[in-house]
Amino acid sequence: MKNSGNNMFKFATKELSQDAFLCWLINGINTKDEGLKKLAKEFIKLIVNKTKNDKLKKYINNEDYRVEIKQQYKNIDILLILGEYYIIIEDKIKMREHDDQINKYEYSLIDSGISHNNIFTCYYKIYDEYNINNKSVSSVITRKDMINLFKGFNLDNMYINDYYEYLEEIEKFSLKKDIVSVKIEDEKSDILKKPQDAIYTSFYSELESKDKSQNIVGWNYADNRSGGTWWYASKKFNNVISKNFDYIYVEIDLKEDRNRIVIKLAKKEKILDIPSKKENKIENYLKEKEYLENGKVKFYDIKNHYVIKQNEIIKYTQYVCYKNLHTKVDIFDQVVTEELLKRLKKYGIGLNNNSKGVLKKDNCLPHKYYVRIASIDVNKYTLLEIEEILDTLNDYLKEIKIHC
Repeated sequence: MKNSGNNMFKFATKELSQDAFLCWLINGINTKDEGLKKLAKEFIKLIVNKTKNDKLKKYINNEDYRVEIKQQYKNIDILLILGEYYIIIEDKIKMREHDDQINKYEYSLIDSGISHNNIFTCYYKIYDEYNINNKSVSSVITRKDMINLFKGFNLDNMYINDYYEYLEEIEKFSLKKDIVSVKIEDEKSDILKKPQDAIYTSFYSELESKDKSQNIVGWNYADNRSGGTWWYASKKFNNVISKNFDYIYVEIDLKEDRNRIVIKLAKKEKILDIPSKKENKIENYLKEKEYLENGKVKFYDIKNHYVIKQNEIIKYTQYVCYKNLHTKVDIFDQVVTEELLKRLKKYGIGLNNNSKGVLKKDNCLPHKYYVRIASIDVNKYTLLEIEEILDTLNDYLKEIKIHC
């Protein structure tokens, strides 16, 4: 496939544009273009084989099958109808699925009379994402899946060539690791508007895979007033003896000239799963007084999801509740000891205690409420060195006990 020199996806950067490309590609099944038809069928096969559903596999082995394509039907990005089978495709570029979207779409189809046995879900993501292989979907299609798919074809088609080149450009930047963090934002691409996002997400994805035996907090992009940050919250250490805090962890925040590693405490949480009925009030299920203020739960987050019980769709509301917040905690000296500073000395750095103990809220974090203990400026360090510093901090934190 040739480099076009004027790639369409330099300008078609939105998910709707990618939706359009995928619909065009899949619709190749319904055309007389034999090369495009073969590629489209291989793409469908890629999705279906990951579902591990024998009936659906048998259906697409019929050489004469056609596919009906619907866009934004019941807010679904792409809905494929293959005979009696339905495939929901949720298409994301950089951002993650939110508000249990796929679950909602699936149950909207069930509510319209379609059997849940005939509904399949596909998550399509071309940038790396936290915990992507454990999503509650029938199949996950990644950038690497698509690159491998296109490698098997040599079609002289502008759209395919441009999309393949676009994916390859993301892959090229995802391999950059020996790069100083403060220089990442200087990276330029003829196709990608923000090639640094490929660097950040791939770096965090690799950290996640190395920590797979550990229970990490997660990673994502936080869109905030300071301009946004790619963050990676590492291993949870449950060595915190406290009524108010749950665990301690290390977080990497990468953004322009504000690259840092931060040690944080996560606020203690309690999760409730309650059927959504008018009489089911959260206060009836949460009696502990430390969560209540004047008889009401003050600090909580809400997430809805659906389950099938005896062919009935039941909507549940999940509440993540937090104990009433304390405004200050100071455990800097318990954590930042001479021993830790000694271990960090080889990197030529120390920890600062700016804003230590201030309780903060971040809507992008799983636990939302946290306290920052100390931070390190890592502007001058490469990603590989940042990984080493992260390992040093984690090795230290797992050895200590914290009382607060």
